[in-house]
Amino acid sequence: MFMRKKRVFYIVIFIIGSYVAIYTSMVLFQDDSRLPTKYLLIGVEGPSLSGKTYLINRLINKLKNDYDIHVVEEYVNFANGHTNFPPMLSKSFADSSNCAIFFINLEQKRIHYLQNLLKKVDKEKLSIIFVDRLIFSIIYYRKLVNDIPCINIINESINRGQYIHPDFTLLLQLPKDNAEVIKRRKTRKEFPGSEFIFGSLGSNNYIEYFKDINVLKTNIIILQDTSTDQAIINLCNQIAKLFFQKNSRNLHQSIFFNSWIIKKWFIPLISTAVQGNDKAAA
Repeated sequence: MFMRKKRVFYIVIFIIGSYVAIYTSMVLFQDDSRLPTKYLLIGVEGPSLSGKTYLINRLINKLKNDYDIHVVEEYVNFANGHTNFPPMLSKSFADSSNCAIFFINLEQKRIHYLQNLLKKVDKEKLSIIFVDRLIFSIIYYRKLVNDIPCINIINESINRGQYIHPDFTLLLQLPKDNAEVIKRRKTRKEFPGSEFIFGSLGSNNYIEYFKDINVLKTNIIILQDTSTDQAIINLCNQIAKLFFQKNSRNLHQSIFFNSWIIKKWFIPLISTAVQGNDKAAA
């Protein structure tokens, strides 16, 4: 009985010591391909006229000395302007289907752009990639005109994971000063459906809609005021913390769960030790 307990004790000590040695060596000597990701993908959302692009530009100015920064632009830029968008009001199922396919294809273009971007990011610096609008905003605006077939087709694409999924999403509210909203509206060109995009319908429930999206709601930061320099500084500090949180989590996962040594040597070692102890006990 005493010898069996002593055997178990030595096995436990050996396993713990082996794990510590493996963990430490992988932290110190692993190659870049096994390091935690060096980029943070940040979605920037909010109703039209909330200042998304303006916020991105201000953050770039504050962060550019410390990070390698890139932007995946919004859908209108990938479509070369609003005039190339499908009509806001679909007249038939075919129109709805074509509308959904149009935006799904735009999302695929953005995904392809992001994938190429990740191959080119500066390997010596931490990178931040801002994503101006997410696919869910397309669904929101199609809901305004009750375009259910279009929404269903886009949702099928989302369920297959064919969309850009940010690490975190900054969700902007419209400025409290209505005069500022009116001022911004005057700088935007009219296009078919702009009354839905820029009108009160387009902003009334936008925040609540995004807060209820399951794949996003745990990682949403709602911004009420980004007009001051101090607000931008605070947001930059928050982004730095988010970067640390993501990489701390990925470090543990990449070392413990994805290690070839852990999978091929450490786990079989535990199994062998346990089986050997069971046989001894028998």
